[in-house]
Amino acid sequence: MNLYKDIFQGQGSSLISFLVVSALLCSAVGLLAFVALRGRAVRPLTHALHAAAITGVLRVTLFSDFGHQETGECVISKALLEGFTTQQGLANLVLFLPVGLLGTLATRRPTGMLLWTALLTTGVEITQAIVPTVARVCETGDLVMNVSGAWIGVLLATGWSAVRRRPLLGPPFGSRPVSVIAVVIAVTLTTVALTAIRPVVMDFTAGEREATKEQYAAMTEQFHRFLNGAVEIPGKEFVRYGGNREGGTVSVDLAEGVAGLDWPGGRRFDAAFPEGVPLPPEPTPITTAEQAEEAGLRYLDAHTVPPAEGSHIEVAPHAPDQWRVTRARVVDGVIMPARVELLLRSDGHLVHLTADTTPDPELPPVVMTETEAFTAARRHAGVPAPEESAATLSAEEVNGEWRPVWSIELITPDTRHLVRIDAAGAEPITVVERPHHAP
Repeated sequence: MNLYKDIFQGQGSSLISFLVVSALLCSAVGLLAFVALRGRAVRPLTHALHAAAITGVLRVTLFSDFGHQETGECVISKALLEGFTTQQGLANLVLFLPVGLLGTLATRRPTGMLLWTALLTTGVEITQAIVPTVARVCETGDLVMNVSGAWIGVLLATGWSAVRRRPLLGPPFGSRPVSVIAVVIAVTLTTVALTAIRPVVMDFTAGEREATKEQYAAMTEQFHRFLNGAVEIPGKEFVRYGGNREGGTVSVDLAEGVAGLDWPGGRRFDAAFPEGVPLPPEPTPITTAEQAEEAGLRYLDAHTVPPAEGSHIEVAPHAPDQWRVTRARVVDGVIMPARVELLLRSDGHLVHLTADTTPDPELPPVVMTETEAFTAARRHAGVPAPEESAATLSAEEVNGEWRPVWSIELITPDTRHLVRIDAAGAEPITVVERPHHAP
């Protein structure tokens, strides 16, 4: 668990110096507190350790050396307890636990320490929101975990005192100055939170978390469908989910590479293998389209589910040393979204696999022929006579609606024009120009 990455935002080059400075600062504060309290207070060493713990917390949360964040906002997560499932949340809990533990052991006032740590953690988050030089983000998830850590420390200290039969003191509210100070701090924090901070509500804030049972089951199904026997999926603890309120990706790190599945939906599966996975029965050189098709079919037959009725194979060069082999289903001349695409390296290895399991959508009738599509594409791209051209008719989602789309490629000596035309409405969708260098 790379907890330092979560706390210090991955600033590895500055981590050592940060830790050294922090250790020296905590030691200095603790020593000064011990010297000042020795002979004047009960349990001066515990008070000194408490002061050092608070210094460490403030150093980490308010005085990081790694840039700055936007101010005036605080993220409010609907998943109130998500911190208990993330490394960041658990790191915050551990960070604040000594504050509650040592504070209770030093003061013998658990009730007062509950109030004090709540005010401290709230003040930390508000400061993160309004001070631009603080390189941290205000989040309610952090507040929950900070308070939880401190209060767990209070409970541990209270239990320890009970076991040792050491008397505890009541809340410090009998002292008017203490009560006034607590009220002033609480009112100030509340006023700042309501007037100077804009809440940003999110379903959850963790960038990455352990996959749910449903997500792991969906990922496992895709492995069985498209990588069966070629690559082994690791245990659930290695499968993660990262995304935002609109969705994200279920991902897993493999010995051979990485795989991902879009979520929600779980219909688009992607796996990359930098070193390559040997094609069955053993890697053999691929130099022609026929060899690429044969190698691709051997992989598909050995490691993927049987093809659907109406499926066909397409082969095309992808890079100087790669071939793209696609198995897709064709209905009434339109290539459906469901497909399996392989990138095969010329040394007989699979380097990338993409699969789409979207069901066949209902499409409006095609009203534009291939010849008409070429004519329209040349007109829209301003290419009356390309040197090379190619066309495919496939089902695509356009503005939330499935449409039959002509994809026309027009190649001139220096430019590759990609034109997409709605085959049901005869209207262009996009025209893209890319540099082209003839071999």
